[in-house]
Amino acid sequence: MDVSADNVEGHIDAADVAALRAADQLGKIKVVGFDASPTMVGQLKAGEIQAIVSQKAQEIGIRGVEMGVKAFKGEALMKSTEKIGTITITTDNLKQPEINQALQDTECTN
Repeated sequence: MDVSADNVEGHIDAADVAALRAADQLGKIKVVGFDASPTMVGQLKAGEIQAIVSQKAQEIGIRGVEMGVKAFKGEALMKSTEKIGTITITTDNLKQPEINQALQDTECTN
């Protein structure tokens, strides 16, 4: 974790947020996390971090299974890498349906 006067860069996890809290810097330093684990979503809801940049985990999983089925059937696979973007999650958009596909679940529900 690289801490400057205004922000934190690097992989942010619960220990980093706890360290900022202990140093009385939580809320004074803006924090953006990566990947939307249940813990990180809880930190966002609590105002401990300001945003999460997350991969679209559901879309990545669907595309991976589709590619695996094609490979199993011996069908041609695309020659170039398919890009799946990221999504920025904030408290303002957390309840929007498209955000749900970027949240990591701790168990399978479907």
